Amino acid sequence: MRRRMGAAALEMDAAPGSSGQTQRHTTVAARLPSQRWPQRPMLIVAVDAHTGEPVVFDRSHSVRSPAR
Repeated sequence: MRRRMGAAALEMDAAPGSSGQTQRHTTVAARLPSQRWPQRPMLIVAVDAHTGEPVVFDRSHSVRSPAR
């Protein structure tokens, strides 16, 4: 199911004129109290849209913003 959802998300982002990734980034960023990682340990679990595998991010990972 995670792979199907990831494939659907990738398909939506690839559609001509789509700005889904940018919209999601903007929505999430607006809800965060800060754009910086907290000093205390924090793990964020996501799903790799290509493989459906879970991915865990922490402050040592580089999370890229969508191109603008």
